[in-house]
Order: sequence, then structure tokens, then C-alpha cells
Amino acid sequence: MSNTNFTYTDRSCPRRRSRFLCLLSLGVFLMFLGTTDPPISDGDPSLEIDLSTQSKEQQSQILKLRDAVVTLKKAQIDYDKSGTDYQKMAGLYEKEWVSTSDYNKALNDFNDKRVALERTKILLKETALTVIENATYITITDATQYEDRDGRRMMDFTIENTSSIEAAVDMWRWLEGYLQQEMEAAGLEDFKLTESDLPVEQEVQNLLRITDLRIWIENKTNVMIGDPFERRVKELPYGETYTHSFEMKEKSNDVTLVFNYLAKLDKRPVFLGRKADFDIVNITSLQWSQKGDLRSNVTFDLEMDRLAEDEKTFALKVLNLPESYRPEFMEGTQSVTQVAFTRTNQTRKLNLRVYLPVELPEEEMEKEISFFAAVGSDRKIRELEDMERSGNPGEITEAELERLQVGYQPLRLTPQGVPRMEIILQNLYFQIDPGEQVDIPYQIENRGTTRLADIRFNIEPPTVQWRYELSPDVLQTVGLNEKQPVTLSVFPPEDLEPGKYEVRIDALTTHKGQPIDATAKRVEIEVRGKTNLALTAGLLGIFVALILGVAVMTVRLSRR
Repeated sequence: MSNTNFTYTDRSCPRRRSRFLCLLSLGVFLMFLGTTDPPISDGDPSLEIDLSTQSKEQQSQILKLRDAVVTLKKAQIDYDKSGTDYQKMAGLYEKEWVSTSDYNKALNDFNDKRVALERTKILLKETALTVIENATYITITDATQYEDRDGRRMMDFTIENTSSIEAAVDMWRWLEGYLQQEMEAAGLEDFKLTESDLPVEQEVQNLLRITDLRIWIENKTNVMIGDPFERRVKELPYGETYTHSFEMKEKSNDVTLVFNYLAKLDKRPVFLGRKADFDIVNITSLQWSQKGDLRSNVTFDLEMDRLAEDEKTFALKVLNLPESYRPEFMEGTQSVTQVAFTRTNQTRKLNLRVYLPVELPEEEMEKEISFFAAVGSDRKIRELEDMERSGNPGEITEAELERLQVGYQPLRLTPQGVPRMEIILQNLYFQIDPGEQVDIPYQIENRGTTRLADIRFNIEPPTVQWRYELSPDVLQTVGLNEKQPVTLSVFPPEDLEPGKYEVRIDALTTHKGQPIDATAKRVEIEVRGKTNLALTAGLLGIFVALILGVAVMTVRLSRR
């Protein structure tokens, strides 16, 4: 390729943003000027490139540079040819030997080839830029999580621009030597590689500066969990560090720190270390507000997390819970009063089981109770117990827990009654004569833990001909453990056949919109048949005569 072409290429370099890219592009281009085997130099053996000694990424870079240089050579040849053709066509056009259409066609082709040449130069410089990009690297030097004074889970991270300056400097020096050799061969001994007098290391450091860096954190499902969602670093020079924080909206020990720079995404999985300015155990519960029936128990799930790295045991305590309720901390099936954290076990899952009383005053039913599950050192828990004994029940506040630096979880429990009623019958069998009525006394007993109201009855006689009356027909209210009497009067039809008949008694009410019924009872009624007096008298006479006859015969036989 001619010196004219080289001079043309060299004039475009100072107009680009990076002196190093220009030199690198020019060097690679010159490397192909005098040989068809680009990686081997005809001069100094130290400037040869042996692909077998390069890494996969380095081989890819060299091959891409080769391809860009070949494309540039072809574009230069096409440009030179189109320029020659255009000059010829211009001379012929001045002599009016060719048409205007042919002249314009040659001119357009020359302009197209010139644009194509400029584009290939840009492509070569962009390809050379990948050498610098691959030498640029960010190192995460620290990543820890902790809780601040407001109880927020925070993540601190520190990064450093640890780009491979040695590799970049070696490339620069190789390029210097190679270009010097090619320029001497081309008769350009006085050509300067750089207009700056800065040392090579400083030139390369400027090229390794990272700008417009964006950082965020993701969980295992690639969801951003930081607040703010993204941090932006305007500039991170070589060798300098950057430290900042995210509030973590999701608790996790494993996160991904994502860097967006140089038009690429760099994702780094990170296991967060732990630090604690305040040794407070964090407690969370997903079921922190519940309702519970009297005579039963309610279980609150508790997850306890400690961010410190040392081993320590903490005491457990329930605060502000009324004495009629009995709390119990459970780990699996074991009842515990303390919880231990180790270096390898910094998260513990427990349950708090609260046993509700058998009964409560009416005014305490459906009234929400607020209390705390607390965890802290033995000394701090004892101090809280002293405060409970000396004050009124339920007076320990969140402010006092914050002052003592005790971990706590507010909990809510609403006691509610269990509606249950029973039909009590002393007699389930009655016998009557035809035409008689039956009075069946029974009681409705409240065996639940809440007051019952508006109790109605469902009576099922044997047939529709049977009539009945209730007294009373509705019970307005039945208090806890209370019994209310009811009388059922049953009237069989007059022409009823003798036999056994069944009456079903049921009681119904509602509680909080839900139907409540008692266990139904069945009463058996036997109706006797009518008595025939003449027949009865006749049979009695025959019986008496028979007895007298037997007596007479017995006397006569005895006299013989």
C-alpha cells in the first residue's frame, strides 16, 4: 500500500477522542502493510504474535483486529481505484467525450467509496477499543450487611478500579516498537507516536478510567431489591475506590451486585458479610396478628436474625401479656427460654405458643391484646421483668425497648368465644292413652365460651296431623354456663292408632353470621290401645270359675 494511503490514514487520527486508540489502530493497520501474514513481523522477532500462547479472549481480540484491518485494506483499495476512475472520467467529461450521466455515476461511486473507507476506519478503532475494555476491571473489596438505628437492613459495599494496567502498558510498548520499525522501513524516522510527554503508565491510566458506572443489587430471581434502585458513579479512576450503601428491601445473605459500564452488564454473586454496631437480634413474624378461641392456643411464627459474627446466647421473654394467658417459646417440639447464635447459625426459627384462658369476662371478649415477643441479654431481660413487676400490666412501651436495645416483635391477639349449646332431656320416653297430650320438659345449656342469643327451635312431629306448642318459643339470651327451661307440648290426633311415635327436637341460632345448632334429640311416644270392659269382665269370670272348679275337684279327690 502506498505512502499516500498511509498519510491519509494518519491525518484522520488526531480528530478522534483517544490518542491511544489512534495509535493502536494505526499500528495494527501498518502491521498488515508489508505482509500477508499479519501476526508475524518481518523485523524484530520480539514483535511477533504467536496465537498459540494467547488466551481465548486474547486470540478473539487479535482475530477481530485482523478482520478489521483486512476490511480497511479492501476499502482503501476500492477508494484508490474509484478515485483513479473518477479522475479519468473527469478528464473525459471536460473534453465532452462522456455524458453527464456517466460522469455523475463515477462521482457518486467515488463518494460512496470514501464514506465506506471512513466507516472502516471507525470500525477498526472501535475494535481496538475492546482491548482497553477487556483490560478494565472492577474488584469488590468489601460487602457487608447490618441494621441501622432505625431497624433498617443496610448493605455497604466498596469497589475498586483494579484494571490490568500491566497488560495495557505492555500492549502500548509493543505498539510503540512495532510502529517505530514500520515507520523506519517506510522512511518516516521523524514521525512521533504521541504528542504528549506524559509517561506511558500515566497515558494508560487515563485510558483505564471508568465513567458513567451504574450499580444495583438483585436477588436470586433477578429482582432489584435495593433502595435506591440504582447508584450512579460519574467517574472511577484507575486505582481509586468507591463506597456506598443500599437499603435492602428483602432479607438475603446472597445477592448479585450488578455493574453497567462500557455498554456491558457485569453480574457478581456476593455472599454478604455481617457487622453490627448494635448487637440486637432482629425478630419478624408473618402472622403477627391473630384471633384465638378460648380454651385453645394460638401459634405465632418467629424468625430471629443476628448480624454479629461471634457466638452468643440470648434470653426470651413475652411482655405485656395478661396473666390469664400462658406463653411458651417452642423450637420444634422443645420448650425453650433462651436462643443461641453461632458463626454458622445466625438465623433461628421459633414459635410462640399462647394458651388462652378457659373463660373471660364478657367485657374482655373480642378485645384485642397487644404484647411483645422480646429477645435480649440476661441482664436486659431481668431489667424488663423488674419493670413489669413494679409497674402496671401492659405498660412497657416500644420506646423503652429501643432504649434498652432489645430485639422485639409487636404481636396482636383477639380472644373470641366458642358458641356451643346442648339440649338436656331427663326423659326420652313417654306413654299416653289415645287423646292425651304430652308435655316434654327440656333445657338449653350454654356450654361454649360466649353468650348466645335469639335461640329458636325446630320441632319435627311424626306427621303433620300432630300439633305442638313451645313455651317459650324463642330464648332471647343464654349466658355463659347458664341453662334455660323450655316446655314442648305435643297433641296427637284423636283417631291415632296405638303404637310408638318419634318427635325430633333441635335448637338453632347464629354467631357472627355463622349458623350454630345443638345436637338434635329424639323423644319416643307410645300410644296405648282402648280398653273393652265387658270382655275383660267375662274373661275374669271364666278365670274365677276355672279356679273354683279346680278347687272342688281337688277336695273330692282328697275325701276318697
